[in-house]
Amino acid sequence: MGDSLKTYNVSVIIIGKNVSKTLFDCISSVKNAINFDPNINLSEIIYVDSNSSDNSIQIAQVNNVKIINIISTFTTASLGRFLGIRHAKYNKLLFIDGDMVLEKDWFSKTNAIIDTHLGVVGDRYEVLIKNDTIIKEIPHFYNYKNFQKASKIGGFIYFNNSQTPSANFSPFLREEEECDFYAKIRSTVSFYEVPYHGFQHLNRNLSGQRLLSYLQPYVKMGYLLSLFKSIKDGYFLNYSVIQKKYIKSILISLLAYALPIYLNFYSLILILLLLFSNNKSDIRGVIITAIAFPYKLITSIYFLIKYRNGIDLEYSFDSLQFKEKIML
Repeated sequence: MGDSLKTYNVSVIIIGKNVSKTLFDCISSVKNAINFDPNINLSEIIYVDSNSSDNSIQIAQVNNVKIINIISTFTTASLGRFLGIRHAKYNKLLFIDGDMVLEKDWFSKTNAIIDTHLGVVGDRYEVLIKNDTIIKEIPHFYNYKNFQKASKIGGFIYFNNSQTPSANFSPFLREEEECDFYAKIRSTVSFYEVPYHGFQHLNRNLSGQRLLSYLQPYVKMGYLLSLFKSIKDGYFLNYSVIQKKYIKSILISLLAYALPIYLNFYSLILILLLLFSNNKSDIRGVIITAIAFPYKLITSIYFLIKYRNGIDLEYSFDSLQFKEKIML
């Protein structure tokens, strides 16, 4: 039987919080892509809402998609994906955010690939929006040029979990949750970059307060929580491969704070930066992370102590209410 006659069953998991301006376009694009591929047999769209204060839920209801409504005040993108996997029917899972628009031909281009390679990520068309006006477009944000193994992954993921049915996201992570997920499964599944667009990202989050976010206690510490979990659960080797930038930052920070009197100290730091950094932006990120490392280490340890008995979770799905504790 040729690929043209083979059929696929797909679960699309959309996550969002206060995405009323983009959610309709996101859902419509997913439906169009499903209808465009004649080889898709069965499909479902699940929208996971993280306690929105706008009318995102109502938009999802009008569009007749399944809804997981997180009622708890503790919400993360990772928790949304965690619940989406838990309630999805099918092995082929597309993760997309509510501020993304799926390319119409995504499934038709990748469904044959996903059976063999299990994990696929596509290029991103970035659209920067301020005050409802497009101020800039970046057509090839990731600039994928070849079909090759992905070193890292982001929020847009097409994944066949037939080989790793128990794999899931770490729901307490606020950042780096995708790379943490990748580290968990990398020994079994490698993601591949494909050299064509997967989605448009309608980016309205242009606050420019990235540096100030490091001052917030529970922000920018996902890489450390993921590091602790990788050591605890036995996937540190994969973590160290995927998160080389953070390993480098930790090493530089330890050297900077512990060995400032070492004669060749600054030369060593410079050599490390040049060896492991690809561009100026990468170097800047490594330096900022290294400077903030002691503070983030303290807040990470405090977070682990505070939630050592788990995090209360309450959500609804398919007219049912769920209450449980999710463990770190």
